[in-house]
Amino acid sequence: MAFGEIKETDQFFLSPAFEYYGKFELHANNPYLTFNGGVRILHNCSSIARTFFKFKSEINPLEIYIPVDSTLRDMTMSKLGVGVIVKDEPPMKIYPGFLSAKPNKNDHGLIESTGFLYYDKGKKTYYIGSKEKIRQPKLPGQLLGLNTTSCELTGDGVMDFNVDYGMMVMKSVGIVRFQTNDSTLNAQSTSLLNFPFDEGAQKYLAEKFINANLDPIDLSTTQFEKSLIEFLGSEKSDKIIADIALDGTLKKLPEELQQFFYFGDLKWKWNENLETFSTSGPLGIASMGKKQIFKYTKGLIEIEKRRSGDILRMYLEIDGATWYMFEYKLNILTVISSDAAFLEILTAVKDENRRYEDGKKKFSWSMLASKKKRDDLLDRYPELNQ
Repeated sequence: MAFGEIKETDQFFLSPAFEYYGKFELHANNPYLTFNGGVRILHNCSSIARTFFKFKSEINPLEIYIPVDSTLRDMTMSKLGVGVIVKDEPPMKIYPGFLSAKPNKNDHGLIESTGFLYYDKGKKTYYIGSKEKIRQPKLPGQLLGLNTTSCELTGDGVMDFNVDYGMMVMKSVGIVRFQTNDSTLNAQSTSLLNFPFDEGAQKYLAEKFINANLDPIDLSTTQFEKSLIEFLGSEKSDKIIADIALDGTLKKLPEELQQFFYFGDLKWKWNENLETFSTSGPLGIASMGKKQIFKYTKGLIEIEKRRSGDILRMYLEIDGATWYMFEYKLNILTVISSDAAFLEILTAVKDENRRYEDGKKKFSWSMLASKKKRDDLLDRYPELNQ
């Protein structure tokens, strides 16, 4: 065995894409060197600091894949981040990172990935993901990228907005694009949103959307198929995708997807002034409970992080006279609507049936007659008035 050490001042490169310093070893029975030190990528993106991150691995110089795990740290053992990173401490903020320092170790990537770091010379992009996902991006799994020419950050996979909604659960799969030069974020997801509610009211709401004259969802332009693979696994999703290809619907909605809302298409943006994530354009509802819908409706979902408690607001409008709003905060869901029949169903529910517990978690819902919350939302997002 032979070994040695490369100093940072030596300006040594594993390849034109990877700067390195640290130790190396050569074993007689292995044609590849083993490196134990720090590697740094090369780019001119001013908003993303370049940092040496710590790793140990043998390296094939003809095809460099550098291992990246969830304990990603720099040479001083400080935690590093990758992708569009959501601050853990409210108010909600986002910032770009790619193997760069996080001010708070609990800050969380909107999409995170582990596996290997690889540089695609043709695309001028660094990728982090499994070798299979890097080679075939359409496969399921997580993938992050940084283009060294445009400084655009991209993400593909399970999304996490870094909020805590207690018994309200949101799961999203999609893609993210973030322009680091002006902090513009565009994302698209398919999302499951579930929370305890009156079954009769949920069924009524589903029927309202089924019978409404709304535009159908074109699933080929959405993240729907990708979400099926992530939510159900490849074997189960393949059968469902085949069913959809035949007649455009599912023979039976799998139990895993029978959530209060299954959104087939949501487009997201980041609002710097409001410090919120919100959807942009119509909401594509795939299903509600066991009922398939696959229609677009006017509406908006807003995600807000506050010290007093994380907030989710959802507004759905079938027409100017028929709308529904849900606001969640501090374990309480407030329901406001113009639909008298929907409110009548809710009014008939006994108080004890409006409260739920799951271990230490609690959840309840109530109705609000005042339309001020809805009016405030429309004022913040004037496009809903169009």
